[in-house]
Amino acid sequence: MNAAFKVSESVKAIKDLLEADSVSYTAIQAKYDAELKTMAEDTRAGEPAWNNFTAHYETEGGAKFITDYFEKAIAGDALGFKDANSRKEMIEKTVLDMLGMHLVLSTLWKAQSGNDKALW
Repeated sequence: MNAAFKVSESVKAIKDLLEADSVSYTAIQAKYDAELKTMAEDTRAGEPAWNNFTAHYETEGGAKFITDYFEKAIAGDALGFKDANSRKEMIEKTVLDMLGMHLVLSTLWKAQSGNDKALW
């Protein structure tokens, strides 16, 4: 549960940075690298949802697809990421929705598959 709270705090901190009058993408990248990147790149091989996503994004980072997408939004120079509002939304959606979804799905899969009874 502590890990879930830490993720919430980190995501909230990134959302706060995105809402600043002057957005510091360097500070957002540093926060992600220090507090979320390891979880985003954690190997969940064997978990059905993770396997599907990594297969789909094989040419775009494979198991590191969340970080690759996040870094495209941070850089702001790829198609679809050049507009400031688009960049902010993609950063938020990546850390809040994509990362959060995979952490929840991973926990549920481990619980139902019997790999970790403590998750029940």
